Amino acid sequence: MTTSQPLSLVAAGLRRASRARGELLWVVIGQGLAFCGSFFSVKMLTSVMGPVEYGKLAFGITLAGVLQMFLYGPLNQALFRYFSVAREQGELTSYLSVIKRFHRGLAVFVVVVAIIAGAVVALRVSNEWALVVFFACIYGLATGVLSSFALMQNALRQRKIVAIHQGADPWFRALISLALIYVFRNSGFVVLIGFFCAAALLDISQALFALRNQEVKTALQASPDLSVQSQYRKELLAYATPYLFAAAINSIGMFGDRWTLQYLFGTGQLGIYAALCQIANAPVSVISGMIMQLMTPVIFERAGTLQSEEQKHRSKRLLIGSIALFTGAMVIVGTAFAIFGRTVVAWVSSPVFAEYHGVLWIIFVGMVLFHLAQQSSVVGQIHRTIRRYLPCYALNAISTLLLSFVLGRKFGMTGVAAGLLLSNALYLVSVLIVNRSFVQRSKQELVSAPE
Repeated sequence: MTTSQPLSLVAAGLRRASRARGELLWVVIGQGLAFCGSFFSVKMLTSVMGPVEYGKLAFGITLAGVLQMFLYGPLNQALFRYFSVAREQGELTSYLSVIKRFHRGLAVFVVVVAIIAGAVVALRVSNEWALVVFFACIYGLATGVLSSFALMQNALRQRKIVAIHQGADPWFRALISLALIYVFRNSGFVVLIGFFCAAALLDISQALFALRNQEVKTALQASPDLSVQSQYRKELLAYATPYLFAAAINSIGMFGDRWTLQYLFGTGQLGIYAALCQIANAPVSVISGMIMQLMTPVIFERAGTLQSEEQKHRSKRLLIGSIALFTGAMVIVGTAFAIFGRTVVAWVSSPVFAEYHGVLWIIFVGMVLFHLAQQSSVVGQIHRTIRRYLPCYALNAISTLLLSFVLGRKFGMTGVAAGLLLSNALYLVSVLIVNRSFVQRSKQELVSAPE
């Protein structure tokens, strides 16, 4: 008995280590393919489209991003956080039935909004911009569904499936869009159609893989408990509602600098700035996504329902380690951008865009600060509340618009990038202040708990 127990523990440890290595490998493959695909997309589309049409595409992408953040962001946060809770309590059937209903309602809403918004823009501006707005909304719908599938499969720790689709996404977008430009014409809305087609194909593929998972398949085939279903609807709405307000504010913080640039200097400057943002953000989002994709499901698993102090401690310790790893990697990448910025921009885009290479490192630092703030706010997700972060989001939105406008008028594109950097620095500081209040509350609960 005493001999077999240590051996079984060793065997379990080796299996866990082997699984972790396999998961890490697939996360690296997926993010690596996405990283290369992003650079390929920027290189090909900036070379073919030019600054003006690329600027129209960039504006459409911001609209799709707002839709995804405002509608699908809150739902996906609730989906991801409560998946482990539903599994732990054996209530996946009721949980998934609620998620499906939410998605159907959102799909109808987005299509209606796309039609109305496109019609208004056609009457007030032009048919060209109306098509940009319409297909941007439809693309936002497709990417919202895609992100939901990715988060669910990531929660199931199906790293291989997530990696394949994540890596294929930018390649599909670029190749389908280039084909449509060749067949039809060089236009921002044509490329948005290509983006939508790519996301829709990946949605279908993700759905087929999800139905092949035995746990999900069994849960979908069973009849949901109506009382449990009603309870999950209430809990998911209560959890997601603060994210709804946060997303409305965050969308300004995320895209306010680009809207300001469009207002001050027009679509051509926006196209150049958007390309620089994509180049700067590629290593940031890939490394951040790699770390958080690997660690966040484990963090939430360890947090569970937060019934014990040990669950809180283990989840937060893992989060701190993830943030430290990301920071170290960003120092290395930032140094490379500062030294080889012009070469990188010229290689990834075109000579017209490379003239503005000096803005690259400023945007990069701003992006890093934003991702650090987002990663740090996972503390609130662990505690299943983000209401305390709403003032942080508001500060980020207001400061982004104000600083990018004031500095942009004086220093041009460089000033807009500097406004982004300063506003994200304020955002990070405010998030850390809120996190400190969570820590202090946990200490007070520990002291006041009966022995």
